Amino acid sequence: MPTIRVVTDSTCDLPDSLVREYGITVIPVTVQIGSQTYLDRVNLTTDELLRHIQAGDPRPTTAPPAVAAFEQVYRQLQANRPCDGIVSIHVSSRLSGTYNAALMARDAFLSSAFPVGVMDSQAASMGLGLVVLAAARKAAAGGTFSEVMNAAQRMIHQVHIAFFVDSIESLHRGGRIAKLAPGIDTLLPLKPLLRLDEGQIVLLERTRTRHKALDSLANFVEDFPHVAALAVLHCNHTTEIDNLVTRLALVCSRERITVVQYGPANTVYLGPGAVGVAVYEGAG
Repeated sequence: MPTIRVVTDSTCDLPDSLVREYGITVIPVTVQIGSQTYLDRVNLTTDELLRHIQAGDPRPTTAPPAVAAFEQVYRQLQANRPCDGIVSIHVSSRLSGTYNAALMARDAFLSSAFPVGVMDSQAASMGLGLVVLAAARKAAAGGTFSEVMNAAQRMIHQVHIAFFVDSIESLHRGGRIAKLAPGIDTLLPLKPLLRLDEGQIVLLERTRTRHKALDSLANFVEDFPHVAALAVLHCNHTTEIDNLVTRLALVCSRERITVVQYGPANTVYLGPGAVGVAVYEGAG
């Protein structure tokens, strides 16, 4: 039975319990706050990042893992037998340089018989996480390199992401919403509902209030004829998150809903009040 190892980056926001259960290797993104450098989800939590933001510390930024970090992980996994190949799945290349760094690291293996596949998930946060999880489950079931790659590729087209933020300023400053830049001034006073379309952030609805944004987010999920799994994402778990989950449990059973806090790297751009969903539509 082949043993394929699955690698991703820390923007996946997968709960640690699932990372451990499926033996997923997570390479951390770097978060910079002033002169301090942190590794996402290693020595910086979301709650700690929020305290920095609330204290008025320098605006945090992120950087993708270095090419050398990817190559080191790939070589360690290769040496740690049994390992018959690696499938490395990452945040949308339209949002980060992480995928390109992984591609460059893969080049070191092109002349060898050891397969390393690198995939652009065209997603972020638990949208990426759901793709990674599909690959990891196929690998755990003894899937071949091609079968694990194909499982992830199929999942990419069945995962849909929508979210809103209290302010889109951080997304704009961080270059994450380039497509919206021409009309950015009209969106700044709003709490627009956004979605990922082929890996880039686009406007879904011009919602004006947080209440309306939450309602529209629920409508986004309810419009799918079938929801096989759902992740509800937040920076601060409040009553409104519980109310949203209760409503969505009418279209997706509660045991198939995962409530996840955005990790630090995503919170840098989404801000404290962000709420989102990642929908796996599956088959009806």
